[in-house]
Order: sequence, then C-alpha cells, then structure tokens
Amino acid sequence: MKNYFFLLLVVIFNYFIINVLAENEYYLVSIKGKAIEYDKASKKDKKEINELVNDRMNDIYDVIIDNQDAYGKNDEKIEEINEISKLRKQKELDNDITDNTDDNNDKLLKSRSIEEDLIPFDSKLVIHVCPVADYYVVIAYIPESLVEEIKSLPNVISCRKSGKLKKAMKEYNEKEILNETKWKDVAVQENELDYYFRNIHLSMMSQGKISLNSSLTYDNNYYYPSTAGKGIDIYVIDTGLDTSLSEENFDTYAGTPDERIIKCDGIFFDGHIHTVPNEKRCIIEYEGVSITEGAFNHGTSVAISAIGTLNGVAKKANLHSLAIDQYTYDVLSALEYIKQHAVPHKSIVNISSGLYEDEAEFSLKEIQDKINELNDYGIIIIVAAGNERKNSCKGHTEFDSIYNALDGVIIIGALNNEDHGYYNLERIYERANYSNYGECVDLFAPGTVRITNKNNEIISNVSGTSFAAPFVSGLAATIMAENSDIKYNFESLKNKLIELSIKDVIKGLYDKTPNRLANNGKRITYGELRCDEPSGKNKCGEKCCSSYGICVDSEDYESSLLCFVENGCQSEFGYCFDYNYTDDPENIFNPEDIFNPEDTFNPEKTFNPDDIIRICDKDNKCEEDECCSMDGNCVKNYNELCLIENGCQSEFGNCSTKKCGEQNGNRKCQEDECCSKDGVCVNIFSNSGECFIENGCIEEYSDQCLSTDPSIIKDYDEEYQEIAYSYIFNKIAQCNIMNFVDDPELVKSENIRILFKNENRNNICKAYRNNNCMEIINNSVEYSKRRKIYHFCAMRNLSSKNDYCIPNYDKFSAVRNTLSEIIIDDLCPYDECRENYLGILKAEYEMMKIKVKGNNNIDNRTLRTLKIYEESIKLLSENKCDELAEIDFYLDDFYLDEEINKNKYKKNKKIITKKSKCYNNNNKK
Repeated sequence: MKNYFFLLLVVIFNYFIINVLAENEYYLVSIKGKAIEYDKASKKDKKEINELVNDRMNDIYDVIIDNQDAYGKNDEKIEEINEISKLRKQKELDNDITDNTDDNNDKLLKSRSIEEDLIPFDSKLVIHVCPVADYYVVIAYIPESLVEEIKSLPNVISCRKSGKLKKAMKEYNEKEILNETKWKDVAVQENELDYYFRNIHLSMMSQGKISLNSSLTYDNNYYYPSTAGKGIDIYVIDTGLDTSLSEENFDTYAGTPDERIIKCDGIFFDGHIHTVPNEKRCIIEYEGVSITEGAFNHGTSVAISAIGTLNGVAKKANLHSLAIDQYTYDVLSALEYIKQHAVPHKSIVNISSGLYEDEAEFSLKEIQDKINELNDYGIIIIVAAGNERKNSCKGHTEFDSIYNALDGVIIIGALNNEDHGYYNLERIYERANYSNYGECVDLFAPGTVRITNKNNEIISNVSGTSFAAPFVSGLAATIMAENSDIKYNFESLKNKLIELSIKDVIKGLYDKTPNRLANNGKRITYGELRCDEPSGKNKCGEKCCSSYGICVDSEDYESSLLCFVENGCQSEFGYCFDYNYTDDPENIFNPEDIFNPEDTFNPEKTFNPDDIIRICDKDNKCEEDECCSMDGNCVKNYNELCLIENGCQSEFGNCSTKKCGEQNGNRKCQEDECCSKDGVCVNIFSNSGECFIENGCIEEYSDQCLSTDPSIIKDYDEEYQEIAYSYIFNKIAQCNIMNFVDDPELVKSENIRILFKNENRNNICKAYRNNNCMEIINNSVEYSKRRKIYHFCAMRNLSSKNDYCIPNYDKFSAVRNTLSEIIIDDLCPYDECRENYLGILKAEYEMMKIKVKGNNNIDNRTLRTLKIYEESIKLLSENKCDELAEIDFYLDDFYLDEEINKNKYKKNKKIITKKSKCYNNNNKK
C-alpha cells in the first residue's frame, strides 16, 4: 500500500501539545531542502520536498525506536512502537506516518521509495505540521536527550521545544486600573465564571455593578492591590481554627518576601486565655465534645474568607485566631488580649457571631467600654449584622444584638451570591434574604464563600453575614497595606470604606438601610464579547451559548448544565440540549453532526440573513416575538435586553418588565409570580419569603400571594400549600432547636447548645408565636395531616417574660422512640395545649388504623403503638395527666416480642418521666 503525506494548511500546535509528561515533550523540527517557498514551488520541486520531509520523518522515527528506553516506563505515547515492531518482524518496512492535511490538496508526500510497501500508521510521535517559508515543520515527541541526535540528521536545521499556548481569560488594561485606583501595582486572580459561581464573591468587590444588557460577559477576575494586606494583622474572634481543612488557603509563603503569620493565639473560656499546643489547630472542648469537630468549622471558614490564598480577600495579611466560648466574658477576655498585643493602626478585629442576653442581665456597658478602648488604640472592629432577616439595629428589637447596638464597630450585611446557575447572576446585588438590615448596617458584601482546593473543586460552601464581615475585614486590610503611611482608625477607615463603596445598586433594603456595596476602588468593568450579541458574530459553533453569554464546553459536566434550553441556553447562538429529547438516541449531542471545520471557511454556508442587525425606530418596528433594545436593535428571545428597566423601547417592540405595582404603572406580575413589597415580580417558588402577605406581598398585582394562616392555606393548590407549609416549617424548626437545647439527651451537637442558649428563644419564637399559635391550635387536626407540620404549641403564658412557642412534634416522637427523659409538664400544662395535643394523637391514631386496616399480620411494635395511642387519648381526654406520665412509651423490638419478656424488662427499660399537675383555665402556670 502506497503512503502519501498531505499538506497541513492550518497551524494546529495547540491540538498536539496536550497531556505530555514533564520529561518528554513535543519539539518543533524544521527540515530544509531547496531554498524556495513551498507554495511558490513547481510541482516537481514540491514532489522532491515531500519526499525529503517524509524521509527525515522516518529517520526521526528510527531514532525514537532505537532509544525508546529514554522515555521512561509510564509514557503511553510510545506504546505505538510495539505495533510497529510486530509488523517489522514480518517484513522490513518503513513507516507511513499519516498526514492530517486537507484532502482537497493533490500535493503528495511519499516515503523513500514509491515502490516500497509502507506501514500506514497514525503516529503520535512524529507528526506533520506545515511548510513555513522555505522549510517544513514537523513535530516529534522526544526526551531532551534525543535532541542533538535529531539535529544531526541531514537537512534538519533546528529542533526546539514547543511552547504551550495559554489563552488569556480576560482582557484588561493595567494602566487604566492603576490610574483609577491609585494602587502601586495591580494583582489579578483570574477566575472563569462557571455554573457554581466559584470566587464570584471576590470579583463582586473589585468592579462596578455589571450591566445585564451589556455586550460583554461578566468578568469574574479578582483585581486587588499587589500589597494584598501585607503587614496587617487580622484577629478573628470565633470558634477556632483548623488549617488542615484547607492547607492551600493557609499558605504562609515561607522563605519569600511575603512570608506571613497564620496561627491560633489561644483559646478563651471561663474568662481566661488558654494556650494551645498546636498553633494551626485550636478548638473549644466542652465536656469532652469539640464545638468545631467535623466538617469545616465556622472559625476556619471565616478565616479563609478574610485571608485565604485561594478564596480570601487579603491574600498576604497575617491571621490571629482567637477561639472563644460564646459568652460575653470570653469576648471581653479576647478583646483585652488584642489590646495588649495588637499593633495600633495595623490591626483589624473580625467578629462574626452575635450575642444575646436575658433582659435582666443585659448590659452593653462592659463591651462598649472595651471597644472604646480598642478604638482609642487605633484598632478597627468589624462585625456581622446577623441572620435574623430583620432590622436588628438598636431600638428596633425587643432584645438587641449586642454588636448592632454598639458604637465604634463597622457592621456588615450580606448580599445574595448563594444562588448559582442560570439566570441567578442578576440576583447577586440583592440583599440575602437571611441578612439583617437597618440604618446601623454600614456596608453590604457577598454572603457566600465557596471554598476550593488547588484543583478548583468546591470542598465547602457556606453562607451568612458571618462571611460578609471577613470579606470586608480583608478589604480593609488591603486598603491599610496599600496606604501604609496612613494611620487609620475606626472613623477614618469606615469613611474610606464608605467612600469606595458602590452606592444604590442593592435591592431589597428597608428601613432607611444605607445602600452601599463594599468595593476596593476598582470600578472599571471588563469582559469578553457575549456569544449572544445580536449580530451573531460571536456564535459558539459546536459549543453552547449560555445565559451568561459565554461559550460553554458541553462535555464538561458542570458546564453542561448551562447547555440545556431549560437553563437558559440560547439555541440561536450555539448548540443546546433539551430535557424533553435527551432520551431519544436520535437527539443525543454529537459535535460532528453540527460542526465541520470546512464550513468555517465557506462564506456561503456561514452567511445567514437573519444574522443581520435590524434597526428599530419609528419607521422600523420589530416582529411580534422581538423587542427593541435600548441600543435600537431588534432582539429575539433575549430576556434581559427586553426588560423596560434595561431600556427596552416598548413603542417599537414587545417589552417585558420585572417591576410591578401602582408605582410601576399598575403592572401585574405573570403566572406563578408575586409582586413583592419592593414592587418587583418574584417567582413564588423561590422560597425567598417575599410572596407572603405577612412580608408585604401586594395581592392586587400578584398571580398569588401566600399566607401563614392555616385557614387560608388549606384553599391553595397543592404546590402552593407545599411552599407555605415549608416556609412555616423553617420557622418551626428554629423554635424546635431552641426548645431542645437544654435536654442533653436530645442535643447531638454542643455547637447547637452553645449557639442557641435559653436566652435566645424569645427572639426567634416571638414573631412565629404571635402570628401562628392560635391558628395552629384551632386547626391542629388539619395541621397534623400535613407533611412536616406535625407539632403542637404551648399557649402564651402571660405571667412570664419567657413565654414562647413549643412546636414539639419531634419531642412527641422522642416520647415514643427514645430513652430520653420526657417531661410531661411540657405536654400537658394548659387546657388549650392539651386539646391540641389530643387532636394530634387522634389524627395519628386514625392514620395508623387506616394503614393497618385489612392487615392480618400486624407486628408487635404496631400493636403496642396503637395501644399507647388509645391509652394516651383516653387519659388526656379525661385530664388525667398524672396517669399519662406513667405510660411506658418504650418500643424496643426485643422488648415487644413476647408478653412474658415485657414484664421482665419493663422495670429497667422504662422511660423516666416527671409527673405533671393538671391545670384548668382558671389556674394557668
């Protein structure tokens, strides 16, 4: 079989320069014959050049075969030599190394003798590239030790290692950035915008607000001054530190000019500092249980947010972790330590925890006095605003958050960068629905950090104002390091942060909350041209055009999520998947079906009249399915450009809007949307809480407003019922945790016991109690039938300051299924609550009877449970609380197997209970 090598007309270095070992590399080998440019040569000269090049390629292959031991044992590319060797044993042949040249070219390359039979072989070791000027370039995969031997071959004029091309992720102008920010130098952490929004918290604080109708993509790079917080100490008062959880983020740069300190200074409990044997790991041990045991502890995540090498803001700042128990005196002790050790005007304190006190004990004086001392020393304190979804500033709550009520601290709220994926890019400038707000909140910063490893894999994903605060602490450190000659104090740094912040871009703020997004001074926005740019010039070919306007590789799992039409993929600008067709083999994605390199260079095939930009104005209106963008272009199926708030011109096309209400032209929201308190259409299924009447939903302009009122919920469609009950259950769950924290048998985590102290219960349960307790009681049976809404509620005790709801289905379950000490006093002190409990028992009993109806093989556990229900209902109906307390709820299988064994084990297995007194309506406790 004759061998022909075809010319390659396009340089394809980057195709071949992949997956190589460090010791073996691709080399560019230049072969020169006649001193004439190939494309200008005659057919005779080209034939001679072809033969010469092919001969040298075979010579190179011979060198490789003779020196294959030089490649090492683990290089898979040389396995092709074994195939050649087998063929050579049969016959002494030369190699026909397949050429990838355009098959429309009739110029042929042949091996040494056209009469010889050749082995056709698609080699990965010696490959054609193309003619260049008066020589020809091939590439050879060789170790460095063979370079000189190949250079010694006839007509070989050079053998140089091929460089690997690196695509610039974003285009930016360094001089422009330095001119705007006045930084000494700029550093850039390049981050691609992916489906999971990795490191978007960094880019949000180093550029201006993105324009969603811009022709450029979102720039996810993080730009920061190259000083990066160097020489600034950040003290993190939190649950502790464990650097082993993310060693890449805690790089100390040892041995470099940027070497820094990362350590735990001590543990603070019982009002004293306790030294730690390991400065890289410090935790609070409470009765032998580690608060920070397990996954990423709170303090470690906070530290990474501030100074993490990969995911932090101030990448060169020092870290001092102070692990504390969650009590006021431990905070005082930690602050005193900082006062004694911190460097004035070079130190920042980050506190990402809130403290509450009983009304009788509550005093801000000691904490305020200590903060005043630190302020006087030039030490800046930055705190989290809290996650109670309310105005937590002084005077707006019955019990103040201890930090939001103080002077001399910079208070940080959170933005919503938690939601990732298609269409959620526009939500990053919304207040996170958990974040507190109010006039005392100085700045807002991203609320979510996705902690990654060196391979960019997400290893932890946490959200809260707890992480917004250290982002600003890191930001403050970069400002102080970049302006090292300035002695910043609380006032001057706060003013600087406010000066640099971006104003009036945050949605969802109430009660005169300052509208300020934390920023480091760089507001210029960069980006690449969007693939969905209306002209169609930037289409994605075989890739998909995501809703971000970025071409995405559909073969990458994470990115492929963006390639579904349902996730915003734009089929007019690239390839898209469709959930409705993925099961059909004929619709499975095959790049070869939609992309042919030859088509790229065929104007007749690439031209499409629909790609022409059509101007819209008073003389040229758009089609029915198009809108007229702000720039005067007709746009099809591009939601953001078609929004009135983005400048869509409704007189020339079909515009839409996300605004609603009287203040927005009496516009009503679409199906499955509600009109929020702020006059914005919100998807009812977003679980944001904005679609509830109690949260200000405007019914007149909504498809549906929801309510927490059970009498209203029962009339909803099933899907809306689920949303309403889920919202209520989230509140119930918080109360539930609160009410179990003092029961050591039911509390599985000391962290819960510490963070949710008894003093916190009123704050969390009060609003829920006032809105829902009576409704729950009046509809207990109906509630008991709802998924996740099995609970009952203690009535408000007017004689106590500490009254609160006790939704206790979990506790009721514990009565039946655990060995815990169950306090019947909690179940049966009030007539109303007893009636409610009775309703639940009856509902459970009836549901269980339905399940076992017609079953002739009922197990002992079920029989015993039914008996417990019957006994409990009878005693509770007769108001016999004392006897109810004597019921044995233990349901161990072995204990139930035989009636004889029940008596034998009853004494030892019985749950310990307290007898309860019964009360009537005239004697409530």
